[in-house]
This record gives sequence, structure tokens and C-alpha cells, in this order.
Amino acid sequence: MATRTPEEGKGVLFSADKKGNPKAPDFKGEIMVEGKIIKLAAWKRQSAYGELISLAHNTYSGGAPSRSIRVRSTTMTRTYPSDG
Repeated sequence: MATRTPEEGKGVLFSADKKGNPKAPDFKGEIMVEGKIIKLAAWKRQSAYGELISLAHNTYSGGAPSRSIRVRSTTMTRTYPSDG
């Protein structure tokens, strides 16, 4: 993973080796939020709206992970008629 502590509000995702597990994340990384490092995992997905990336996070304190949530973000492409 990262070799240095990220700056506040910044983070990084790296390509992850799935090692034959289709449910493993496509990317792993971390971000610094309010002085705490939050571990991230991300999966490339296909939806009715197009390609998206699904995220999950884990905040570690004392070695025990706290709750994890999934956040979905979509990118939609729209085609507009040309004026010509």
C-alpha cells in the first residue's frame, strides 16, 4: 500500500490483484480525513446508467475495524443534437 502518510483530505487508490477472487476489490487505498487514515476499497461496476465505481471504507482504531458503508457514484453520458 502507500509508503507515506497522505495529506489531510487527500488519498490514493492502487490497482489490486484479485488473485482469482471475483468479489475482491479492483482498487485499494487510503485517505486522510480529520487526522484519521481511512482504508478504501473500490469495485468497477456496470449499471443501467453506465460504468460506475462502488466504494467501501473501513476506519481502523486499535486494530479493530469499525462499520463499513458502500457509496455509489455514477457517470452519465448524454447526447445532444448538433446545431449544424
